[in-house]
Amino acid sequence: MKDMKMWTDTKKVYDLGNGYQLKRADFAEFGIHYAIYGNRDEEFQYSFTRRSQDTCYDENCFFITKEQQIIGGVVIEPNYSSHFFMESLYEGEKFRVLEALDHALIAWSDKSKSICIYTVLDRDLELYSKFGYRKQFARRTMIRPTAKFEDWDLGEEFEIKIPELEDASEIGKVLYQSYLGGIQYEEFCKNTVEDEIENTTIFLNRYLDTKSQEASALVYHKTSKKLIAVCLAGKNKEDAYDFSKINHVAVLPEYRGIGIALRLVKRALTILSELSPATMLDVSVGNPAEAMYYKLGFFPGEQTYCLYKKQNSDWNKSIRVTGGGMRLERSKYEIE
Repeated sequence: MKDMKMWTDTKKVYDLGNGYQLKRADFAEFGIHYAIYGNRDEEFQYSFTRRSQDTCYDENCFFITKEQQIIGGVVIEPNYSSHFFMESLYEGEKFRVLEALDHALIAWSDKSKSICIYTVLDRDLELYSKFGYRKQFARRTMIRPTAKFEDWDLGEEFEIKIPELEDASEIGKVLYQSYLGGIQYEEFCKNTVEDEIENTTIFLNRYLDTKSQEASALVYHKTSKKLIAVCLAGKNKEDAYDFSKINHVAVLPEYRGIGIALRLVKRALTILSELSPATMLDVSVGNPAEAMYYKLGFFPGEQTYCLYKKQNSDWNKSIRVTGGGMRLERSKYEIE
């Protein structure tokens, strides 16, 4: 296997060995190839233009070439890879290409951190497992038409406020307390209160920009005046077809089981029905909240996986030997 050159953000070509090369790609051209040969639309973009211009194809997108011919592509950098695809004529070389990419990742990556592979579909799980990658978590996008609901009122015990930017700190604290120890906390690198406040600010600015902030809600207990639940929902300019999105639904543990989350989603769908034809959300597979979304009529997209491999030189070496020579949002921070 080729000895890899050290990674740099500016290098345009990497020789992977066995005739394969990585060639830094133009963002727009990479998107066109990925939209066609990636054979997926798990985020319901329903549009070649939308899929080909996805902002996830960052500055480290590369074409995989052989004998100067494009045979696939990948987004790759030390400790990270995503959006891998092979063009149809070269599907039979997928194993050898992944072997070369894994060798590059091992050479480039910080050995104290895991290598993470994002946007992996079911069809490729077994192949990645041959190179020692394990499932860390799975996510899916869900979608349903917006609609008016009459039964979202929270009753006399609670009151609702439309969030404003100055509420970001209070909201971030409730998100942190709600997710602590749960699937969201585990998957997104144990986000801190500061992380939650920062993400809240991003979403609120988006909703203010599209004048859709009324779909969001803060729920206070009337007696204690305590913020006990949050729904962050609205429109993002980058979403296709004026679709809207529910980005967060969180309820403090002591107030769960009485239907607050369900009513907040119904309220959001009702308000968004005046602004948007359909609403999407992202959810972790295995989150109990997923059942609620099915009950509300959300349609599930294809699940994608984040895989990881711990950096242990002796273990990686043994995998290659015993495997017959085999070497092989950054997650979307959205709803729980």
